[in-house]
Amino acid sequence: SPPHPQSAGIPYAFLSLFMAEPSNCPKHLFPRGITSLLSIASDDTEEGEGRETSFGSIPRVHAFNVLRMIFTDTSLSVDTQPFSAQGLRVSIQAFGCPSWEVRNAAALAFGSLLTRMVG
Repeated sequence: SPPHPQSAGIPYAFLSLFMAEPSNCPKHLFPRGITSLLSIASDDTEEGEGRETSFGSIPRVHAFNVLRMIFTDTSLSVDTQPFSAQGLRVSIQAFGCPSWEVRNAAALAFGSLLTRMVG
């Protein structure tokens, strides 16, 4: 599969959508979006097993790149806090994935999360 240089503009598109939610009312889009991204990133089925996809590991790579961008953005730091532990868990579990692209994206997301949590 072709290289995914930080998933091009996909993380910025998600970031823009999440930041567009009004701050003076409860957020609905952000929790649903980040939960979906974590679900996609944690999908450990390989091609030919479980859910078959012609995209292979590309959705997981994009999900990890979006999560990395979201977790490093300071304006969303309060919103991402409840999802940090799950993000770490999903990243660590992906270290065992046979796809190098997924392992690399998970390692980058893990590093960003660790920096955010520990400082």
